Amino acid sequence: MDFSELRDIELREAWPNEGSDFTPWLEDNLQRLSRVIGIAIEPDDSQVAVEGFSADILATFPVNGSRVVIENQLDNTDHAHLGQIMSNLARLEAQSAIWVAREFQPAHLAAIRWLNINTPGDFAFFAVRVRAVRIGDFPAPIAPVFEVIEKPHDWDRTVLALNRVPVGSGSINNAA
Repeated sequence: MDFSELRDIELREAWPNEGSDFTPWLEDNLQRLSRVIGIAIEPDDSQVAVEGFSADILATFPVNGSRVVIENQLDNTDHAHLGQIMSNLARLEAQSAIWVAREFQPAHLAAIRWLNINTPGDFAFFAVRVRAVRIGDFPAPIAPVFEVIEKPHDWDRTVLALNRVPVGSGSINNAA
């Protein structure tokens, strides 16, 4: 059996433009992000106007109906996007924010961690690293890889509680 190397490629090789390539792709493939977050995410809209700016994706956690703002960057995180996340969260009355980026600056991870510690329990903040890889060389297909870097400290317990099936319901709620 032959084995090959997993090779990282530049994100812009997979998605040349963040707004016109990555955002629509992510909106259509939110189940991939759902798997790493641990709970289903359903898209509501993309490029949602918010007072002269736009939220990349507005979504919902269907298990509890709460709104989720998803901000993505094909580059390293920056203060401008952190500010946009906070503004979008407030103006769109969302309870969760998922920041998807190539790399996270330590200050931005600290901010996400601080928000998770110091905001009420019904708010959740995530930092998710995105990579693009190939198995072997071109023309092998490209695969996205999402990795949760920061999440609420009790998120795993929250997901279990949200996905719990009532006794006798006869159905299984697979949120991811």
